[in-house]
Formats: sequence, C-alpha cells, structure tokens
Amino acid sequence: HEERVYTGDIYNYHKNGKGYWGHINIAPVHGWDGRLTGFVSVLTDISEKQGMLEKLAEKNLELARTNQDLDQFV
Repeated sequence: HEERVYTGDIYNYHKNGKGYWGHINIAPVHGWDGRLTGFVSVLTDISEKQGMLEKLAEKNLELARTNQDLDQFV
C-alpha cells in the first residue's frame, strides 16, 4: 500500500474561539491486512513562528521602501 502523508500549515480555532496557526501532519493507518482503517494526525501550534514570519515580512517591506527612497538620492 502507498503511504501518502499530508503536511501543511492551517489556521485553527481553540474551543474558546481564539484562533491560532498550526502545522499538521496527517498519515493513513492500515490494518494487518493492509486495508485503510483510519488516519492519525499531529497538530503543532506555530503561532509564535508565524508571528515572527509576519514581522520579518513587514521589516523586509520597510527596508525595500527605504532602499527605494535612498536610490532617489544616488
């Protein structure tokens, strides 16, 4: 049987309604006879990492604008 594992980042919600970024891995589970019996998933909270990536993107944009402004004087 072929193993196909899904891996990706998702925006999920806690039971209290608060949203968070998560990295998920989902893999099939097969029985002794090789038939698919279900799936197992692992979800890791990556909110802090995602927040840092967003800040980095903002700083890169800010730096690009500053470089454009400086290029006007050269």
